[in-house]
Amino acid sequence: MIGAIVDALAPDDPAAPDADDATPGADPAAPDADAAVPGGAPAASDPDLASYTGNYRAARVSRTGMMAVEGLVGAVTVEEDGRNGLRTTGLSPDPDRGEQRWTALGDGLFRERGGGGATIAFTGDGVLASSATPSTAYEKLTWRQSPALHLALLGSGLAVSALGALAYPATAAVRRLRGRTPHPRAARAARAAAAGTGVLTAGFAAALAAVVSDVNAMMEKVPLGSPLLSVVTGLGTALVAAPLAVVAGAVAAWQRGWWTRTARILFTLTALASLATAGVLLRYHLVGAPFVWLAG
Repeated sequence: MIGAIVDALAPDDPAAPDADDATPGADPAAPDADAAVPGGAPAASDPDLASYTGNYRAARVSRTGMMAVEGLVGAVTVEEDGRNGLRTTGLSPDPDRGEQRWTALGDGLFRERGGGGATIAFTGDGVLASSATPSTAYEKLTWRQSPALHLALLGSGLAVSALGALAYPATAAVRRLRGRTPHPRAARAARAAAAGTGVLTAGFAAALAAVVSDVNAMMEKVPLGSPLLSVVTGLGTALVAAPLAVVAGAVAAWQRGWWTRTARILFTLTALASLATAGVLLRYHLVGAPFVWLAG
């Protein structure tokens, strides 16, 4: 149905200029406000160009299982490209063509520059359709749904927690070498929990990177299952439970005056990072029992 709409609004035209007929020395990827469209007319102006920019997600992506991770790593980004064009990332079915450039035809329609005559269309309700993948429609995401935001939260959370795996044991070792009075047992247990969470984080990050390195293979593994996916969900489950001890330690640190003020602030940031990580893992179903029912 999507293909029929696109074909009706912007049918392929044998007379359309091909990349092989371009002016010698011209860059087919460069923005060109005067680029010709089928029939030899100048490129149309689209006053709503800015309204099309943003992040898009396949409308049929899973929201109830681990396949939801496709929405995290398979998003489409649309940006302005010059005065009369758009640039997309993640829309091409060819993994070797990460970025594409498009020239406006008018009324929300765009034709690819330097490609094979592919077209994309935007509707007034925030849906993107492409003639290259007519069976898939893409819905525009709000800033809170943005995969870029979620990836930033996940990345920063994993990085801060992983640093804790090195920093807290190192701090304890320095105190012992200097002969300082040990912190209360509960304070040491809180830091041990933070360090343990960091170790889990490093393992999870490595396993997840191995899974998402090939998106097509990942989409096959998810419904069929694999030992590596079991590692990811197992570590993800631990990373949802572990922050409870870290957060409890942060609260106790302020109540009982453990460590210096700077140390308490840094430990609180570690606790917040672990919570951010847990939130993203739950949203994209990167967890197993008993937290599956919380995911969504």
